Amino acid sequence: MKWQDVVIKKVFFCMFDSNFEVVPYSGYVPGDEDEVYRYLCQMVAKYYYHETSRKGFIHEDSELLQILPENGDQFEAFVNCICEQIQDLMKQNPEIQSGAGLFAWVTMEEQDYITFFKSNYQARFCVSQDQNGRVHWILNPMILPGPSPKVNEYFYLNINDNQAQVSDFECHIDGLKQNYLAEYVLKLSFKPSEVVTVKAIDDSVVETIKHCYEEQAPQKIMEYKTIVADQVKEKGQIIVSELEEAVFKDNEQAAILYQEVAEQQQIPKIPVYVSKKTERKLGKKQKLVTDSGIEILVPLELLKDDSVFEYYQNEDGKMSILIKEIGSIENK
Repeated sequence: MKWQDVVIKKVFFCMFDSNFEVVPYSGYVPGDEDEVYRYLCQMVAKYYYHETSRKGFIHEDSELLQILPENGDQFEAFVNCICEQIQDLMKQNPEIQSGAGLFAWVTMEEQDYITFFKSNYQARFCVSQDQNGRVHWILNPMILPGPSPKVNEYFYLNINDNQAQVSDFECHIDGLKQNYLAEYVLKLSFKPSEVVTVKAIDDSVVETIKHCYEEQAPQKIMEYKTIVADQVKEKGQIIVSELEEAVFKDNEQAAILYQEVAEQQQIPKIPVYVSKKTERKLGKKQKLVTDSGIEILVPLELLKDDSVFEYYQNEDGKMSILIKEIGSIENK
């Protein structure tokens, strides 16, 4: 997602401080040439489908759905309600720090979102309140501008399908480390993060291959790596059912075992959307790591090339690799 693809329609700036009785906030309509507008667009684009964010959805009987605005005219009432909930939690839990907050109604990929970001005061912009009680963002002269904004607490709510993304920030509430935005403010039903889900899929497929393909396992693993990379490049997501069919179409026993492992690992049956960062990781080079710590980066297209590599399955389940036709060894 590029920041130029983000359209911000309306913004509310706010100040979170446990010493306040209520959260002061003010509306703001940014202009296209405004430095604040560009900063906000960069922030929205950076964390949209971020690989560490947790994915969830709003239940049909959720209280949040009752206050979720259908248009910009209802936006302020939603902002006021969320601010009150966060403020109440801050007064009870000192780990939820004071900071500058903003709510933005944005459009991306033809979908409307309500977004929220909260950062501490050490940022490119800082929040202030004028003598009339209005809240503003002003340039912070003590902080050098960075290449992109950084925040730890945020969420995205898709107005069209009630899907949600929320940061993985956690703090102690009632003695337990919890994600206060997701569990107390939004009360979402969670999906595992992209990183966790992709790793679970990869581990399940690889372990199934090692168990069922024996001596052919190394070549089959490399085949799987190519298949998943091609699927993500073409569709921007991992469709587990299609991946299973493509990888295990030659081995019914392996397909059955994978289904059992996938169920144990609670791998979702719905498509798993992946970020551009994950897509690049899956589609570029694979890292081969030995027990002694040697790391070899191999372009994906060479993994299945028999003229370059030969793979052998060891009795202990590990893999040995023969690299052919090394032309030279260079000191770098």
